[in-house]
Amino acid sequence: MLDRVAVYLDKLQRREESLIAKCELQQGRLSSRHPEQQYHPKGSVQSSSHVGITPLEELKMQQLRQKKDRLSYAVGRLELQANQRERQLRKSMAGF
Repeated sequence: MLDRVAVYLDKLQRREESLIAKCELQQGRLSSRHPEQQYHPKGSVQSSSHVGITPLEELKMQQLRQKKDRLSYAVGRLELQANQRERQLRKSMAGF
């Protein structure tokens, strides 16, 4: 049983690292396309007429921001799950 838990924790850790890498990749893509326009939460993005990007590019950037937010949420959730599993494992090991 301990081996199964260890394998599962390793799997969660690899998944977390994968999601973090994807998030960083998306951030890099966003910053490399338009370095003068940074992501600001709360929707304070400049309009396309001020920056010179097309509405299609603006839509793509919005989609990438949403994807980044989803990945960040998933990473946080996986971290919480991993911590929960570790607590459960320690609790079960303390009982032996």
